[in-house]
Amino acid sequence: GATGAPLKTLGLVQLPPMKYLTLARGRLVGAVGSTLVYSNALRYNLYDPAYNTIDFPAVITAVGVVDDGVYVGTAGGLWFLSGEEIENAQMALVDGAPVYADSQCYVDALSLPADALGVPAGVLRGRLFAWVNPGGIGFGFAGGVTRTPTSPYLSIPPTVQPCATVV
Repeated sequence: GATGAPLKTLGLVQLPPMKYLTLARGRLVGAVGSTLVYSNALRYNLYDPAYNTIDFPAVITAVGVVDDGVYVGTAGGLWFLSGEEIENAQMALVDGAPVYADSQCYVDALSLPADALGVPAGVLRGRLFAWVNPGGIGFGFAGGVTRTPTSPYLSIPPTVQPCATVV
């Protein structure tokens, strides 16, 4: 008898409960402990546990998307995943300072003073990923470029221990 095409969802399961949910290149992305989990492309509720995960060396504390990649904050530093597809992404540690849990948010680049970030004004466009670390507020640009401003009005005094989103 005739057989049909293989079922495209064969072997896929529902995504587990995740933290720091975001959408990146047609995939739902989030964290489970120290593992980044992502759905199949355009199948936001399904993933293959054998392939759709990336393990990190420390607990994931933040996840954010910019134009050309995904930032993953951990208790051991900030990573940047670059590339067209997350499953083939190049991983790079872009900041060794721990990222405080639950401190991530997005900021309109034009709302920030370019001089405090140490970048040319023309670089500030779109939305930036922001987080809090022991050095203050960090900002992630496209390309894995990060800045922690030295300006007193964009930094956190050393005596303050953030416990929630600050920006």
